[in-house]
Amino acid sequence: MPAILRRDPLLAEALRYHHPLHSCLINKGWQDMKMATIFVVREAPTGLVMVTFFVDLTGFGLKDAWGDYGLSSSDIDTIKSKSVEDDLPLESCDLPFALSIIYGGVEWAKKWGIKLPKDYKVWMRILEPLDADSIDLDLFGVDGKPLFMFDEDDDDFLFDELEVDLNVLKDPLKIGEDGPSRKQLERIGNIKGALIKFSTNPKFREEFNDAKSDYPGAAKHLDDMGVADKTTFLDCYVLEWKSESGDTFPDRFVEAHGDLMSRDVRKMILGWRDVICGIFEIKGKISNGYHMKNLINEREYMVYATASMEDARFFEIGDFVSARIVPVRDFHTFSGIVAKMPCDGSDEERGDIYRIALKIQTRYPRMAFKDNEEKLKKSVELIRKDYDEFVGYFGSDELIGSGREMVQRYQEFLRYTVFDKKDPQTGLSSAEKYERELGKAYQLPRINYPGTLLKHSDVGMLFDPLEGVTFLEEWSLFVDIFRNPDVHISGWIKKRKVKDVIEGYLESDSISDIPFRKMAERFPDNFARVIRHVLNWEEFSVDMIDDLMRHYKPETFDKLPAHVAVLDSEIMKFAYSKGDE
Repeated sequence: MPAILRRDPLLAEALRYHHPLHSCLINKGWQDMKMATIFVVREAPTGLVMVTFFVDLTGFGLKDAWGDYGLSSSDIDTIKSKSVEDDLPLESCDLPFALSIIYGGVEWAKKWGIKLPKDYKVWMRILEPLDADSIDLDLFGVDGKPLFMFDEDDDDFLFDELEVDLNVLKDPLKIGEDGPSRKQLERIGNIKGALIKFSTNPKFREEFNDAKSDYPGAAKHLDDMGVADKTTFLDCYVLEWKSESGDTFPDRFVEAHGDLMSRDVRKMILGWRDVICGIFEIKGKISNGYHMKNLINEREYMVYATASMEDARFFEIGDFVSARIVPVRDFHTFSGIVAKMPCDGSDEERGDIYRIALKIQTRYPRMAFKDNEEKLKKSVELIRKDYDEFVGYFGSDELIGSGREMVQRYQEFLRYTVFDKKDPQTGLSSAEKYERELGKAYQLPRINYPGTLLKHSDVGMLFDPLEGVTFLEEWSLFVDIFRNPDVHISGWIKKRKVKDVIEGYLESDSISDIPFRKMAERFPDNFARVIRHVLNWEEFSVDMIDDLMRHYKPETFDKLPAHVAVLDSEIMKFAYSKGDE
């Protein structure tokens, strides 16, 4: 269920298209203006419901949609009067014709890859479905193509309107066993240039601005960003930015020009969506490129430059570089900025870089697991082992108590696993192994627990075999709501508390799907009843829990293990050489 309907359940009922039509209005002169503002008004149980659709027939198609409900006839009259005052009078319009304009605006935007308004699907609930054959796209564009107009002050990115050179897409790559030649690498660079030109077409101005607003540290004007930040942002935008429907510019480029591409060129362009970011150590030189080890995902790559790098003399063996690389057949090419990291080659400075890489692995596990199935598998095994030890120590994967009590018990468990539990093969604890190898005593890392957690009287400590340990406030109340729903939804005050707790868990970015899946398994009938009550989702049943989680916790369908296994002995040697981790 969309967030806007979740926040206002009555809106979903008001927007049903089977309610009687009150009126359908459109601005006079829309044909000459090529701009249509359409008002669809229906008689809902909560009063009149009105949705406004703004359709740009010249360029963007459906450009905006919004609405309101609980209105009266006088409210509609006021809107009509105001439109006359603004010199944009409204007139009645046949609903079928209005539908053809609105649905046509949607199809036009989709045809040209133009971003549709947020929540437009919610507002279109007021409209009857329309047969695709009834849509006339001849109403849109100029000579069958969109005409875009922008404000003069919206010029922080200079879109290149030159035609894309499509000739570079046609022939197969024909790369031999010895790797790509300089000429082939230049062609790959030209193909990337064609993709860049495509993605900076004026029709994608809104996508660019959306991408920039989502990019950490992006300046209001692109020219205010440093060269490195600007280049990296543009590379992320061209290769990785996703629309609301999930497609990227490589997807759109292949869809638009795939009929011209050879199979391997098409595969290469789509492969560029899988950018690998990392800290790379130069292990060797090859013609036009390098043999490199990524310290983040612990994989080695043959990497080439698509632009001349003077026979690969920029970097030397033993250098470290921060870079983005993309796949091409069985090798990779640089993409965007390649920055050399300061290092004099000493073990001390190499160790500093390895420790940085290890911290990145821990903080950004998705980078660590990318393109390394073995590392992912070992990490899953590691967290599963920790889960078994947790259950073996406590007798359960779920404990309840005060915040301070849960923290104390967890610290006791950590001390047991590090100092008391012995390896059956060596007879040593983890702390004793550490001391023998590094010559210094191991100390448990300091964990900063939130103050609210420590003060809370009702906290659950859960251990999941993939997510690891989680502390949840108001856990016993959360569980009891599903165990005894009658007790908690009998009065207005209790109902309000139930709604606050359940919605709080659902909307929290730090709480996964695990609590809800536990309750659905433990109390299936009560679970469905509580969700129906809290979300006003009448048709909800326990077998729809995936739909519920897909809406509130979509990230949980692509989970990664909480712990990252480090497989490379060299990384371990340098990363822990100071003994400060």
